[in-house]
Amino acid sequence: MHIRRGTEVKIASAHIQSEEHETIYQGDVAVIFPFTNEKNQFVVITSDKVIVRKEQDNSITLLANSMKVHYESKQN
Repeated sequence: MHIRRGTEVKIASAHIQSEEHETIYQGDVAVIFPFTNEKNQFVVITSDKVIVRKEQDNSITLLANSMKVHYESKQN
């Protein structure tokens, strides 16, 4: 999954391993980022392991063997 630069991404996991151009998150990983420009709609990705790779254009790519994706909306 490719995420454009400038998008705020929040990631939580039990273990983090940083390397030069990528970070590996393992153990109950949750990734959250906006679905639209509206602040109350967002995407939640859960997986056992996610690799976040920084691309040359400052965007990121999320890599996982298996992930669950769902959309959430918060009421104001």
